[in-house]
Amino acid sequence: MQALRIVSETAWQAAHAHLSGIRAHLLKVSDGRIGARARDIDSRYLLSGFARCAVCGGSLGVLSRSHGGTRAYFYGCIAYHKRGTVVCGNALQVPIERVDDAVLGTIAGDVLRPAVVMAIVDGVLAALAPKARFRDGKQDRVELQTLERDIERLTEAVAAGGQLTPLLAALTVRQARRDELVASVAVRESADLRLF
Repeated sequence: MQALRIVSETAWQAAHAHLSGIRAHLLKVSDGRIGARARDIDSRYLLSGFARCAVCGGSLGVLSRSHGGTRAYFYGCIAYHKRGTVVCGNALQVPIERVDDAVLGTIAGDVLRPAVVMAIVDGVLAALAPKARFRDGKQDRVELQTLERDIERLTEAVAAGGQLTPLLAALTVRQARRDELVASVAVRESADLRLF
């Protein structure tokens, strides 16, 4: 491994000592939370980290400025704020409270309506219903029986000296499908056992 090195041992050790120093400093200033910077889900702001500017597609972020002796917070295009009109012409800044109220009101009015929620719940319950699971399992078992008969007939045809290449190809396809179905039935049965 020595032959593959592109820097001396001294330079390597110095670089790693420097990195260790940086890591120790980050641990100290972040109360031991390296890599756990408050972002998206930890953010105090509803849209920070995933809302996008309608003009340039850049991130919307929280901007602040002094407003009558207090700090006022706004959503605005980060690309415009940091790089100006060369990148984006969207200078709009909207108070956080107005945007958050509008978004939450829309979610409450459109998405969380009882009819919408019930439609989602009904769809999930229908997909998980034992009848549907039983039907799927029953269909798999019927197909498995058919495949077993096909495999038996193909094996007899090979033994009788039929044309080997097409018979072996058909046998291989059916055996692969049989293996898939056996695995599927086993998974479904183990899941059914866990439900009860």
